Amino acid sequence: MDTKSGSKFINVCSYLSNKSFLDVSIQCELLYDERKGRSYQFDIADPKLRRHLVRRVYFLLMVLEIACGIPCMEIILMLPISCNELYARLSSFIVSLIIYTLLYKFRNRRRAAPYKYITYLVTAILSFSSRAIYLLSITKTRWVHLHPVILMIQLLVLALFTKQQRVRFTQGIGVIIIHLIFGLCLLLAYFLNFFFVFVNAYFCTLVGWYIIYDTSLMLSERHAYNMAPQEYFFAATNLRADLPVFLWMIVRHFVLGPFILLAKIIRNCRFKEVC
Repeated sequence: MDTKSGSKFINVCSYLSNKSFLDVSIQCELLYDERKGRSYQFDIADPKLRRHLVRRVYFLLMVLEIACGIPCMEIILMLPISCNELYARLSSFIVSLIIYTLLYKFRNRRRAAPYKYITYLVTAILSFSSRAIYLLSITKTRWVHLHPVILMIQLLVLALFTKQQRVRFTQGIGVIIIHLIFGLCLLLAYFLNFFFVFVNAYFCTLVGWYIIYDTSLMLSERHAYNMAPQEYFFAATNLRADLPVFLWMIVRHFVLGPFILLAKIIRNCRFKEVC
């Protein structure tokens, strides 16, 4: 190898080494953000495929509300059930939480057919039965159907919002859409003189917020689902199976958070000099 070709080879090697170093540094900046903490990448890199999956999941949830949600509450309204409402709500919550925890723990086993369809039906029955028990403890009239109707409208608008590509679908925009729809419905209820009955349906905004929040976690590396664009049945089941993780996050931050902070303060100040 002559001197000129040897110098070219050295320059190429140095360029490749510098390029790989820059690529690694850029990837590290994408994976870790100093201001916001650790960031997670989406399992589906193409935003069109990702939004198409979300749109199918939300439409599937809407169909399920029509097919199961409203009939389930109508059946409970027709049946003369006389039991302790607190006992029924507590028992349904505990049973649902145990089953959802098992489904989240063994999520890979329910990925293939026919288990994904079975778990989808099981989670749907648990969700609608526990929700019906909760709503019927508030009111035992036909106005209880406001909850699934408003939730279907919210899911429809969110699904239609995924059709466009100009505006990013952030959680902040999703929350604004959810509360804007509820506010418009509340304004309509005010003019129709059933405002206070309508306020009881505010729970649907919390359900809508949880859906968009867990959609972001489910499609990213946070839950380690490794979602594929065609797994919309599996994704719809995950929105219910992830509920124990969401509840644990609330308990950890809002209930255990002050005690954890106090323990950290005590631990850090044990050996600090006063003066």
